[in-house]
Amino acid sequence: MTLSIVTINYNNLEGLRRTIDSVLSQTWHDFEWIIIDGGSTDGSKELIEETAEKLASSEFNPLTYWCSEPDKGIYNAMNKGIGHCNGEYVNFMNSGDSFFETTTLEKVFNGKYSEEVLYGDVVFQDKEKQHYNKLPNNITILSYLHKSFINHQSSFIRRETQQKHLYDETFKISADTEFFMYSLTQGAKFKYLDMPIAIYALGGLSSSNLTLCHQDENIAITKNLVEQFLPWEFTYFFNFYRRNDFCKKIIHFLIRIGWFFRIC
Repeated sequence: MTLSIVTINYNNLEGLRRTIDSVLSQTWHDFEWIIIDGGSTDGSKELIEETAEKLASSEFNPLTYWCSEPDKGIYNAMNKGIGHCNGEYVNFMNSGDSFFETTTLEKVFNGKYSEEVLYGDVVFQDKEKQHYNKLPNNITILSYLHKSFINHQSSFIRRETQQKHLYDETFKISADTEFFMYSLTQGAKFKYLDMPIAIYALGGLSSSNLTLCHQDENIAITKNLVEQFLPWEFTYFFNFYRRNDFCKKIIHFLIRIGWFFRIC
């Protein structure tokens, strides 16, 4: 099995319907599919049951596991999904998001890879408008300091790498940022796929609460670097209570100094 696709959902019936249609319309079929629903009450559970019933009698049935039960948040649900993955790579295509086109997976997996993380571009969808986000050819620690982030919808993470460092559930928004930063500091190899992978539907927690998002991102970025020469508690305090760009510049300056001495 080459790929495990995990879909997280909570009370997002129409978004889930869009994601289901996208996953099942893929022309490449060497994947399994896991749906983790957080105990939705808007009809999502019934849609999953209906989908599972239809797939059970069809020639192509990638849905290997699904559940609908309360969880402790999105990253708790994502970690739960990882526990059911058997593919070589893992992709999170959460409810509301979709692959860019029906041939996306076919284009991605037309070759073999040795890298721990594959990533491509993403299209941000806001009502009737779209914004194409092209990522750097080479993701580095410095690019993350400048907020060039990989979207989990447009990435494929080797399962062993994903299982070795699960998402930090103390983060409300940016545990995926923390995961990629951890992988960079541990020397994981990243490969850029010069193509759009996913359409990311804006309007979720990260895009609707920008203040909380920026605070969480700064903590996620600095955690795996700063904690090597400053206590984690100090890093959290400094980020949480920062009030201006001057504090941010100090943090980045300290990170650069610390990383310089680490690699020399």
